[in-house]
Amino acid sequence: MKAFSRSMAPRSKARRGFTLIELIVVLMILTALAGLAIPAVTSMVTRTHGSSGAANIAAISNAISRYEVQYLTYPNRFDSLKNTLAGATVTDFNGLSTELTDNCTALTLTAAHVDALAAAGITNLQLHADIAAADATFQLTTTSGSIAANDVLLSITDGANETLQGLDTAGTYVLLGVGNQSEMIGRTLTDAPVHFPESGNENPAVIYNRFLAVFEISGDRAKFVKVISPHFTGLDGHVQDYFETVNE
Repeated sequence: MKAFSRSMAPRSKARRGFTLIELIVVLMILTALAGLAIPAVTSMVTRTHGSSGAANIAAISNAISRYEVQYLTYPNRFDSLKNTLAGATVTDFNGLSTELTDNCTALTLTAAHVDALAAAGITNLQLHADIAAADATFQLTTTSGSIAANDVLLSITDGANETLQGLDTAGTYVLLGVGNQSEMIGRTLTDAPVHFPESGNENPAVIYNRFLAVFEISGDRAKFVKVISPHFTGLDGHVQDYFETVNE
């Protein structure tokens, strides 16, 4: 009996690639999967924006309040949101979101404003580097500026007071950034959080994405009111955004 010759075994033909029909089927499957994935990813980003924003606002508010209880004063060296305390226009506040510039104005401090801030322990603000040549969120200078009369800070416009809960329409409010140079870092707050943006156009390198502390300076002593996101949204707004996304 002759041994079976290996050369007689049928050889399978090597496939050189996909056929046109197979490619079309694969592309159709990938298109369908992309159609399912893109809305899910968009929804996830929005939910993360809302939930992380709400959590960070609550944490910072608690840290500021605990600092005052523990040290009988508010933390000093908040971010000034400017590279100088001089100037008198909103456009001097480079690197801020359009929501902030639309709802805020430049407030020239009076001696009474300075005394109210000083009575609360706020006498120095951390200055930014030139935003045009540096990172809007992380590139602060090592210089702090002493607050004096005729300096300019970011203030909420009268009409915008009504959009944030807890603000009196007759009150005068200033916004101060909660950055890593604040005295409460390492005491009542481990690190200054960065806001999670919804859009790539709001990258922290371009837009200041620290949270902002709102202080009322209408009385003899400045009073902490609340914390808002760098896009002029309070705790209630972030919670609302989160649940609206979940319900969609």
